[in-house]
Amino acid sequence: MRVALSFATVLALVLGFAPDASAQGRRSTLREIHRNYREGFWFAAGLGAGNEAFDLKGVPGGFGDDVTGPAITVKAGGTLNQNLLLGGEVYAWTWNEDFDLDETLTSVMFIAQWYPARRGGFFVKGGAGFAHFRQETGGRFSFLVDEETGFGAVIGAGYDIRVGRNISITPTIDLYGQSYDDWRERIVNLGVSVTFH
Repeated sequence: MRVALSFATVLALVLGFAPDASAQGRRSTLREIHRNYREGFWFAAGLGAGNEAFDLKGVPGGFGDDVTGPAITVKAGGTLNQNLLLGGEVYAWTWNEDFDLDETLTSVMFIAQWYPARRGGFFVKGGAGFAHFRQETGGRFSFLVDEETGFGAVIGAGYDIRVGRNISITPTIDLYGQSYDDWRERIVNLGVSVTFH
């Protein structure tokens, strides 16, 4: 009789806890599925620091001295699948020297981001599009503006660190290139973005 009661007690406990264990398993599975899930529209905006140098075409010596300035990045697009995101990016870098010289480099590009692992946060990026150069020089008695339009491209990498179901903090490193009639620009940018998936 005692054996039967003990068996019944154990059976009741097992059956009583089984749904909870099953529910916990389902919740863990759902958390894993959504941990790095990408779908639909995505958007990212960030700040960074860009190290810029230019090279005059046809002049020996390569890229000259570099300067560092602040930069902003805004990009958005759609999710083709768990490995590939397509979209557009606007990148703008600026630099000021003693309030007499202002330079702004802007790129507007079509980009693709590829994630080697379907659930991973690491990605590589590449893209191409238009580039714009603007330089303002001025002193007490003069003010000049020089503008050029050219070709722009980018390659880079980043990592989405999930901080919410659809939000990531994304550190990035990118190499931006711009080509104009007489010179070319190179910017190495380190940045951090907030990404909405």
